[in-house]
Amino acid sequence: MVLVRTGDVGEGEVRVTWLDSIREAWIAVNPDGEYIEEWNTHAARLLGMRPEHRGKPLAQVFPALGEQVHEARVVHQGVVWRLFRTTDPSTGRLLFLFHEDVPADPHQLIQLLRPLQRRMADISPLTLEAWWAALAAWAQDLPAHDVQMLWVGSEDRTWAYTQLDVPASLATAFTEHVAHSPCVPHSFTVEASLGVVCPRRQHTNLCLAVLIPHSGATPAVLAAWREVAEWVHMTYEAAASTTSILRLDRLLTDLQAIVGMVRHAPLETVWNYLAQRICHAFDADAAYLLRWDVQRDIPVPVAAVGPLAQRYAMLSAKPHRRTLTASVLSANRVIAVEDVFNSPFIDIEVALLFPQRSLLGLPLVHEGQRIGAILLAWDEPRTFSPATVQEADVVRHALSFFLHRALMEQEVHRRVSELETVHQAHGTIATTLDMDEAVCQILEQVQQMVPAHVCMLLLEDETAQNGRTVRLHAALGTGAPLAGQQYPVDAFPPLQTILQDGIPVTHTTREGVGQQEGLPWKDAHTWLGVPLILQGYARGVLAVYRRDAFTFSSSHVRMLTAFARQAATVLENARLYSALRQRAQMLERLYRAAEDLVSKRSPHDILQRLAHHLIATAQCVSCHIGIIEGASLHLIAEVTREDFQPRASLLGRTFPLKELPLLHETITTFTIRTVSKESPELLPRERRAFQRFGVEHALLVPVWGQEQPLGIAVLHFNAPPDHLDEDAVSLLRSLANYTGVVLTNVRYYEQEQRRARQMEALYRATASLLGTLDMDELLDEILGAAMRAIPSAEKGTLALADETGQLRVHAVRGYHDLHVRNMVMPETGYAAKSAREALSLLIEDVDALEDVFYEGDIAEVQAVKSGIVVPLVYGDRVYGVISLDATQKFAFTRDDLEMLRTFAITATAAIHNALLYADVQQMALTDDLTQVWNRRGFFDIARREFHRAQRYNRPLSALMVDLDYFKRVNDTYGHFVGDQVLARFAHVIVHHVRDVDIVGRYGGEEFMVLMPEATLEQAVQVAERLRETIAQTRLETDVGAIQVTASLGVAALRDEDTAFQDILRRADQALYKAKEAGRNRVAWEA
Repeated sequence: MVLVRTGDVGEGEVRVTWLDSIREAWIAVNPDGEYIEEWNTHAARLLGMRPEHRGKPLAQVFPALGEQVHEARVVHQGVVWRLFRTTDPSTGRLLFLFHEDVPADPHQLIQLLRPLQRRMADISPLTLEAWWAALAAWAQDLPAHDVQMLWVGSEDRTWAYTQLDVPASLATAFTEHVAHSPCVPHSFTVEASLGVVCPRRQHTNLCLAVLIPHSGATPAVLAAWREVAEWVHMTYEAAASTTSILRLDRLLTDLQAIVGMVRHAPLETVWNYLAQRICHAFDADAAYLLRWDVQRDIPVPVAAVGPLAQRYAMLSAKPHRRTLTASVLSANRVIAVEDVFNSPFIDIEVALLFPQRSLLGLPLVHEGQRIGAILLAWDEPRTFSPATVQEADVVRHALSFFLHRALMEQEVHRRVSELETVHQAHGTIATTLDMDEAVCQILEQVQQMVPAHVCMLLLEDETAQNGRTVRLHAALGTGAPLAGQQYPVDAFPPLQTILQDGIPVTHTTREGVGQQEGLPWKDAHTWLGVPLILQGYARGVLAVYRRDAFTFSSSHVRMLTAFARQAATVLENARLYSALRQRAQMLERLYRAAEDLVSKRSPHDILQRLAHHLIATAQCVSCHIGIIEGASLHLIAEVTREDFQPRASLLGRTFPLKELPLLHETITTFTIRTVSKESPELLPRERRAFQRFGVEHALLVPVWGQEQPLGIAVLHFNAPPDHLDEDAVSLLRSLANYTGVVLTNVRYYEQEQRRARQMEALYRATASLLGTLDMDELLDEILGAAMRAIPSAEKGTLALADETGQLRVHAVRGYHDLHVRNMVMPETGYAAKSAREALSLLIEDVDALEDVFYEGDIAEVQAVKSGIVVPLVYGDRVYGVISLDATQKFAFTRDDLEMLRTFAITATAAIHNALLYADVQQMALTDDLTQVWNRRGFFDIARREFHRAQRYNRPLSALMVDLDYFKRVNDTYGHFVGDQVLARFAHVIVHHVRDVDIVGRYGGEEFMVLMPEATLEQAVQVAERLRETIAQTRLETDVGAIQVTASLGVAALRDEDTAFQDILRRADQALYKAKEAGRNRVAWEA
């Protein structure tokens, strides 16, 4: 019977004849394991299969079949069937072949197989070429009556042998059927012969077909040919293995040669040689080699053999397209593509780039590290046996190992070469300590090391206040930008990354790296920057760039990075050397300035020299230096350059610090700052000072000494002082600090000198105070000694408290107004405050006091602006105050106050002693009866007043008073009543003359009155008023009130007088005139 097989793609009809003597059946199964059709219905029926079984799982229809069964024997209805499992290559369907298991004809098997075994045994090594040759020789020896044709085909070769007497039509029909039918075991009839296709083994992809006459086609003969086919497959596998081993051996030999080439030959030569050897080893039509670029993380074409050899490197697939290279590297296994236009591993757009139809992709991966990939290509579509794939896998592992080793060795050699280059460059730049020369040499070495158009050195500007910036220190190359410019770091992200993370960065763009940012490398196409690590931080960038599409390699990055580390060390050494040199120069200048400053003795001279040195250092146009005096700033030094003419001079001016808050803050915070006349923090008065002096900018430098603010130096500039670097500012600070130390020492010296003078004056004053007990002389000497001990005092007063508690001036120095000598200290003054509160007071500025003021009209008192006052305290008693005054504010210091307080202790003790002495003297010089001065006491006082009046050319008068008819009182009432009358009479005189007048008993009933600061006319008026009072007063006695009268004589100081007695004599003469005129009257000298 004849069956028609359907479903073959592009093959038409194939007729399969069933022979009763040969029982065969095919069962087709879909991918889901369901039985769909059978070829040879008769055989299927014999196996128990029915049409209704179609569409059901095969395991249910025939339990002996399973997906894992490849070959088995099945007994059904007494017939032994042999089962083969295979796949229809044209449809992809699973096929099961059943044929009756008949033993092979031994005679036929020996006749067919023994010659082939002998030929194969004689070949060593048994390669595929030798195997094909032996097979051809064996076929020629086959008996013509047993075999008409023999056909053998593999994945890469087809061979056929035809006996001479076989008709051509028969041979052609047989060959076409075998070539175009699935290579699955089956039998078919061709004319009067039977064609037998032996089963293909799983791993060899070899197909054997034989054409034998029908007369000899018995089941035993067919079984013998199946056994021969098995042995042919076995020897083919052995020959293929031997061939693969030999090919691998040659390839390994080539790889060893490649390893040697990598050490010396260029990589391009190595890749080309490797591509040629791989292509030859696999008999491919083309080979493509790709290297994995670690930096860009992409495969890069490096070599090719075949039609695309010259332009393969220029081919590129669009992004996100599926390529075989990406597929094999991702899967890390060999991938065979039998048809590039029908493969899940490569897109059709990519396949169109290649002229070949079949590809074999070999990933080159070693220990997870990608090295590259090899693509082997064949012009025609072909199938790849598992052996070929396995062989390719062995090759790719070996290649990966050897290439990794070779590349590692090359990398080591390259790294060593890089280190030698960097070391040599470092040896060149390490020979200098000059910063500019070091920078120039660094850029020259970079230009030799890296093929760049421009090399640049950028250093971070640590003085920048508005964000992080870098300054272009130097640049070298054609069209290099000018140095000195500053650029914000955030304008170029690679710069920011380098400085923040301390890592090298490569930046590439087609539009220019810095075009939009306005950076100096705006025309760069590729930019590379590495950090300059200074003191553990990235403080600069060593950058190079090119204007073309050149890409800096990882070797360039490594060399530049390593060189940058050493360059940073050289720059740091040069910076330190420069700093040390500048430090030495600064110390030398400071030393010379110190010699100059210590040679001066006065603060004015010291500050004048400081101003000169500050101008020379800062290159300013002028300098003012002010010293703090209390709450004010006094300008005591002013120096200007010869080429600068100030609009006005400020020398000698004093400014309250509260009106100069910026200067005051600068002084107290000990900071150097720059200001301009437009600075918003300036007050109007400070801004007017700029305009008055005619400058635009100023640098404020505080002057401190012994951790105390002393003053400030103001340096004036016509332009911003940007030329002053950190070292210059440090030198200015050092000059100011040293001057502060010198000034403090001078002040200490002056204080010690002043203290020595004060102590000497105190000693002399104490000695002189202890040498007198006369109160007036003592008080005058106390005041004089105090003023001598404190030179700042221009004038002074000493006031004592009277019986009412009022302070009356008893001694005056420096005041010329007579009202001061006789004044009572006002209760609102600081002298009264000191006595009232028993406190020592330092009055730096009288006008600044609110609770102390003077309301009088004495001009000399109004002119006082500062003073010190100390109470004279002995025990719990305040005797008075001693006050020293000056017409300048802040004339006195705390030391002056302490000196006066110390002096006042001795002075108060002397006053106390003098008062005790005065009390004793009072007792000795007072009349017991009348309690007025006796003759001796009166004349002592009169003598002093006489000399004072003569010395100061002041008026002085005297009265002689006589009680009229006193003898009558004694005679009438007795001497006891007479004494009472004399006492009452003296009391009336004392209380009816002026407070400053002095009353004494001359003798008997005669009394004397001394009148300081009184002219003759004033004395006559007082005398007349006294006379009238006496006449109108009744004197109370034990016997009653007694009416008396008195006669008075008046005389005044004359130029010719030499003693007080001269005045008193004339007054006595005037008294007698009054008596002669009738008593109870006043008479005076002519």
